[in-house]
Amino acid sequence: MATIVGPPSTPYEGGVFKIDIYLPDLYPYVPPVIKFLTKVWHPNIGSQNGVVSLNALKGDWTSAMNLTTTLISLQALLSAPEPRDPQDDVVALQYLNNYDKFIQKAKRWTAQYANIQDDDLDPPSQHNVQDYNAADPTHAAPPPQHSVQDHNAALPTQQNVPDDNAAPPPPHRRRITQIPTLLVYATKMADNRGEINDQRVQRELGRIVNDQSLVGISFELDENNLRHLTVTMKGPVCTPYVGGTFKIDINLPDAYPFAPPHVRFITKIWHPNVSLQNGETRMSMLSAWSTTMGLKAVIIGLQALLAEPDLSEPLDDVVVSHYRASQAAFIRNAQYYTRTYAMERDTQPQVSTRASGTRVSRIPKHLKDYLL
Repeated sequence: MATIVGPPSTPYEGGVFKIDIYLPDLYPYVPPVIKFLTKVWHPNIGSQNGVVSLNALKGDWTSAMNLTTTLISLQALLSAPEPRDPQDDVVALQYLNNYDKFIQKAKRWTAQYANIQDDDLDPPSQHNVQDYNAADPTHAAPPPQHSVQDHNAALPTQQNVPDDNAAPPPPHRRRITQIPTLLVYATKMADNRGEINDQRVQRELGRIVNDQSLVGISFELDENNLRHLTVTMKGPVCTPYVGGTFKIDINLPDAYPFAPPHVRFITKIWHPNVSLQNGETRMSMLSAWSTTMGLKAVIIGLQALLAEPDLSEPLDDVVVSHYRASQAAFIRNAQYYTRTYAMERDTQPQVSTRASGTRVSRIPKHLKDYLL
């Protein structure tokens, strides 16, 4: 739970808005779930349920963000609504078509639902942490005038120590001590998850380096970055890439294994799922990533991708158009790129056929000739 004050020079000025904040299990790798408990007339906040539409809580969220940046973003959202990406279409349409009427209704809702008067506040002993900022201290009644003698008499002495049943400190003091505690806890939680993820990466690297089933594959680890490695892969047999050696760059993001690795071919290759410009690679398994997958699954997937391109998720339009128009021409180009960029010697894959009992070698002209 959090409380923010409406920004000045906005229709929410003077309002006090309570916000419910839920941290999911995968936080900070996924954003918190935010909902306004106080009703507010705003294009990006549901007028019925308080659900918030904010870029920082969707595609722009990163694990480097935290609760502080989230609250700052919410205050900025109150100052500058984004009606082109609304949560409440009715409010957004009014904002775009009748701005003056929108301002009037937003002010009316602020006065009706978010304007808490000092007289309406509970005594300090009834306050909880979330009630802080409910009253504007600048409008609070002045303290009663005491004489010096009365003031000194009111001071606690060694014999006058408050007992356990004494009233809790004022809300503002409790709030100041509670917020850092929450932020420190969130920070420690993120650090612990980072350590756990690093341990998983170390275990995975140890397994794949010593995995004898990964034939024709070698690994080069980065001593300065545990999450970066270079994979060297031999082109699969019965493909236009046979005889070639391909280097692949794999980076594991901070959110791994909750987010997929970033895969890029360093060696240029003529392939529908690999960009000719930068080597970026698109694989269906990376789009449908889950934490049960790992580095070994990615490497096996890359081998399968070389053996059979995935036309459901092409990346390079030129190559995929070439593939669909003429497989023979595609094979020639793939062989040329393999010889030019992935081989030290000029070699070409050959397949064998039998004609009249005699073994004859020929260069395949169709993709199906590469299949066993």
